[in-house]
Amino acid sequence: MPFVLSILLIVLFALLVLTFLVAAFIPSKWKIEERIQINSLPVFVFQKINHLKYWATWSVWSLRHDSSIQLTYAGPETGLGAIKKWTSDQMNGMLTIVQSTPDEVIQIHLELDQQQFILKGFFQIQLSDSNQTELLWTLYSTSESLNPLKRLQLLGLKKIMQSSMQLSLDQLKKEMESSVSKA
Repeated sequence: MPFVLSILLIVLFALLVLTFLVAAFIPSKWKIEERIQINSLPVFVFQKINHLKYWATWSVWSLRHDSSIQLTYAGPETGLGAIKKWTSDQMNGMLTIVQSTPDEVIQIHLELDQQQFILKGFFQIQLSDSNQTELLWTLYSTSESLNPLKRLQLLGLKKIMQSSMQLSLDQLKKEMESSVSKA
């Protein structure tokens, strides 16, 4: 029996070392870009993104029904310095608009779990050749962590953010185009 236990411990130790070695080679910095064409003018798309309270109508994170979530807003209602904070049983965070150029660019700073993860990003808005708004949402990790466990967490966060960003853009398109068709 002690021989089997020794072999089991060696195998577990080897798996643990292998996990840390693999995680050490996972990049801690990453970038995601999602694009969408919206049948609405840039000014209206800009307004939906630049006003953080409007995110409740299109962001999948806002649309998820988490009864424990508590939202607070600080700073101006829109644009530079607007802040959205949330606490919940799952995660706490803060989103800040750090640049706002009307109808063109909104730059954001996102902190998750008391600055454990810091992400930066921007929305680039422009009128396309087909008279639609071309919206590019870029989000990137600025972490330089050497911690292999944090690198694994960042990889998981990247996957979650990428799918959430595309779902959010799809919802924004749906909402913007349904309001255009009602007008």
